[in-house]
Amino acid sequence: MKNFTFAALFLAAAMSASAQYTVEDPGIDAVLVGLDAESSYVFDCFITNNYTLTQAQAKGYTVNDYRVNDVTSHFWWWNEAAWNAWDNNGYPDVDFSDEPGYIGVVTNAAAVSSGWSGGGIALDAAGNYDFSHMSGDTHFHVAFRSTTLTSAALNIFAEDGVDAPANLSLGSAFDGQPVLAGYGSDDEEWVGVDITLNNLKKLWPAFEIPSSSNWTGNVLAILTGAIEGKNLCLDGVYCYSPVNAGVGSLVADKDNEISVIGNQVIAAGAQSIEVYNLAGQLVQSAASDMLTLDQANGMYIVKAGSQVKKIIR
Repeated sequence: MKNFTFAALFLAAAMSASAQYTVEDPGIDAVLVGLDAESSYVFDCFITNNYTLTQAQAKGYTVNDYRVNDVTSHFWWWNEAAWNAWDNNGYPDVDFSDEPGYIGVVTNAAAVSSGWSGGGIALDAAGNYDFSHMSGDTHFHVAFRSTTLTSAALNIFAEDGVDAPANLSLGSAFDGQPVLAGYGSDDEEWVGVDITLNNLKKLWPAFEIPSSSNWTGNVLAILTGAIEGKNLCLDGVYCYSPVNAGVGSLVADKDNEISVIGNQVIAAGAQSIEVYNLAGQLVQSAASDMLTLDQANGMYIVKAGSQVKKIIR
């Protein structure tokens, strides 16, 4: 079972949105609480811990374990000499799990002499990676952390033979590419991003949403520049796609917007409001669009229709 220390909760509370698609909590529990109860989901996991897989499976969702296995899925270092492995200074992964699954790299002197550094998560045809269930409503999720890097280039879903990945930046703009998310204000923070593929296409109109039943290419590609000592760590890299969506998924976001005034939680137009603790347990609910919160002081996740909001009481 997942254990939270006070420091972990404090860090989660300190997360602030630095771009439109950043999320306060990049862990899997916050994602699962926010999903439409009337839909099923398919999770395609690329860089995660075991906790992410088991929690999604426990909800009855389909989970495809596409993590790096060095047989049909790889984390290639294209300029191999320019990176060293980075252990994230022993910092916990996004779920504070006992089995971290993140990947970390740091540039070295060879990056300076060669003028670049980079790599990517590559999937081979022999793996039969089926993305036919993906659509514009599929969410792409990634968490990243760095204590030194100011900018990195990010390519998302660079399919073999199709020159149309989403070309974006982390941190500040890299070669003029749109910024997906900035780094946290504290270098002890993971920054989480959760964005639909439709919104990726809005940021980069040439992007083609993957739909092949045997997809090959780089799910995620990174360029970290040519300055020695720049580190970057990735975790929580997965997609989740709704299938058989129910009526609840069709409710307009604006109709269920969550606001908190004192101990009153209001979600105009919602049929119900649910309050969860950080362990994902339902602690209070109301069959209306208003709820009087009677929980102890702490952090909670409120869900109303398709809206999710983290609150601190």
